[in-house]
Amino acid sequence: AKILSSWMSCIFYQLQLEIYCKNQGGMRKLEIENILKTYVPKVSLMSEQDIDLVIKTEVTDFYDLKKPYIREIDKVWAKIMIQNEDVELLLDNALRYLTILAKNREN
Repeated sequence: AKILSSWMSCIFYQLQLEIYCKNQGGMRKLEIENILKTYVPKVSLMSEQDIDLVIKTEVTDFYDLKKPYIREIDKVWAKIMIQNEDVELLLDNALRYLTILAKNREN
């Protein structure tokens, strides 16, 4: 449960929600068929080291989509996902896209 909640609060899942949700008066509305399109990591494919890192990384806040920023848990998930030097680029792009999509939804 901790791994799943960590993923669902990270920038990458929030970005998926912005992509797949329908705009309903500036709020995100997610239909069941769109929930099935979102990616959720398979814990069975994660290394013990990655699992421990996710579990030990606190998630103490939730995204303010009007002012998103990169959090430590986002960095952890980025490292797990790509496992190379492009972590900062991935995070920068995710933040940029999330900011754009959230602003478009609110307008």
